[in-house]
Amino acid sequence: MDTENLIKEMVYEFGVSGYEDPIKEKIVYYLKKYGQPKIDKIGNVYFTFGGNEKHIAFIAHMDEIGVIVTHIDKSGMLRIKRVGGVDSRMLYGQYLEFLGRDGKFRYGVIGLKPPHYALSPVSLGKGPVFRFFDARGANSLSLVKKLREIAERNGIKYQEVVTGGSTDAAGTFERGIPSVAISFPIKYTHSTVEMLDLNDIENEIKLMEKISEY
Repeated sequence: MDTENLIKEMVYEFGVSGYEDPIKEKIVYYLKKYGQPKIDKIGNVYFTFGGNEKHIAFIAHMDEIGVIVTHIDKSGMLRIKRVGGVDSRMLYGQYLEFLGRDGKFRYGVIGLKPPHYALSPVSLGKGPVFRFFDARGANSLSLVKKLREIAERNGIKYQEVVTGGSTDAAGTFERGIPSVAISFPIKYTHSTVEMLDLNDIENEIKLMEKISEY
């Protein structure tokens, strides 16, 4: 293996301080090609080769900076603490890999509330969203009422909110054309780690089909 690919393989391996077993196993695997590496009681890997009386020690760390979970609340949100010299400015929008107590990996993201955060709560998996009002204007209440009827008649879950931000519907508001903005819920929108529920997308497509048939 060339140097570049070896570095990539080592860098991408999990090895947060105190939980270095994955990277440790990788290092031992490669050292075995040259002899018999050993591991001491606190997890250090050491390796001796050559037969000269003079000894030279080369020392390096194998761990990496990261975070540790300190609490999981009822909604599934994690609270974390930095491990090592993590610059907190770099955390927002990051995709994280967590090593569980059972030895399995789980994945998550660090997101921020968007600038046009919904003000009545919105949840993933509970259907498309009808906006009553946003930063640019008010939706048509008569159209919202019709949307409710269509959704309920066809067994489509929906949500209703007041938000900040705006949509293309602002252009119709300004011209006095009755309109309503229909959205699907997204977590951490306007970031690199947006999250959605495919069921919401499918329900919104179904809703639009029923609207076109109305």
